[in-house]
Amino acid sequence: MHTENADRTDSARTRILDSAERIFVSKGFSGASLRAITSDANVNLAAAHYYFESKQGLFSAVFHRRIEPINEQRLTNLERLLNATGKPDLRQILAAFLRPVLLHSNQGTLEFMAQLTAEPEELIQPLIARGFGHLITRFTVALKLVFPETSELDLNIRFSFVVGAMLQTIFNRSFFMGIGDVSKEVMYQKLLDFCVAGFLNNE
Repeated sequence: MHTENADRTDSARTRILDSAERIFVSKGFSGASLRAITSDANVNLAAAHYYFESKQGLFSAVFHRRIEPINEQRLTNLERLLNATGKPDLRQILAAFLRPVLLHSNQGTLEFMAQLTAEPEELIQPLIARGFGHLITRFTVALKLVFPETSELDLNIRFSFVVGAMLQTIFNRSFFMGIGDVSKEVMYQKLLDFCVAGFLNNE
């Protein structure tokens, strides 16, 4: 009986998250309503409040469901790299960060991340701080191995430019919708070349 209840709970929560993601992507945060989301998920409004408390809480849950697996893969890539070589090069470090989202993410993740770039800063910044703070710290430590004379502040600024270029690439929906002749692999390599060159040109 307890297992059946748990399954129903997981199913309802997952349906709400799935519906919320679709509606957030199509209508944006401001255009989405909890009533529309719960109707799409075939649950009552009280269920959304029970699991997520508010629309902002639900948006945060969708964000973390998509971002956390990517960040875990990024950190795994970085740890493998650091274990394999005591002093990785810049291209290897940036590849460890960019590859999981640009080459290994599914379309749902890419669509949601593209939508993030259109949302207001006051909604996104707290999520970015919680979701990426530890990641940026870890990658900055690795970058310090390549640029020991460069301040952490300057490395953080340069890394923010890498993140911006990545998001702009994702925001260009042709990247993940198969429009045009440029493959994901080619786009990824071009972005990686661009980020490496930009990082080095700041020296």
